[in-house]
Amino acid sequence: MTADELKGQLNLGASLLMMNSELKEIAKMLYPNETVGKGATGSIDGKTGLIVATNKRVIFVSKVLFSSKVEEFNYSKISTVEISSTLMAEMTILFSGSRIKIHSMGASKAKALAEYIKHQINAPSEATVANIIQPSKSEPDAFEQIEKLAKLKDQGIITDEEFTAKKKQLLGL
Repeated sequence: MTADELKGQLNLGASLLMMNSELKEIAKMLYPNETVGKGATGSIDGKTGLIVATNKRVIFVSKVLFSSKVEEFNYSKISTVEISSTLMAEMTILFSGSRIKIHSMGASKAKALAEYIKHQINAPSEATVANIIQPSKSEPDAFEQIEKLAKLKDQGIITDEEFTAKKKQLLGL
């Protein structure tokens, strides 16, 4: 994804006018299967930057002259997101026993970003979904083999002892 594509997708209007270097940095950081969900501008520790939530993580990039600040938060480490707003919003992300506050955010963008992050936190991981859709191959194979062995035992081809020993082996006992 290019910086211009990212800019169009985030649809942050005038707040992105000064964020070209941040957009380029985030565009370079994205993984091949990573998609951008929501974004906003805000300030961490006095540095204004761009915060983007993807399907995999939350990224904050701030660039001032020759220095930059990059923060990444994996959804598995985030416990909750809180928003407080009056004229401008403040977002607090709680993760791994720590917290980070993002100040000076537009209220509607902050709310949309927080909702997206909460959704990602509560969404099952790709590995969990894969296991639900395609359970491990060893379980059905072991049960199928035990059924076949039971038929062989019933037909007198193998003994009870051979059946029991093989069943224990297949079940990992």
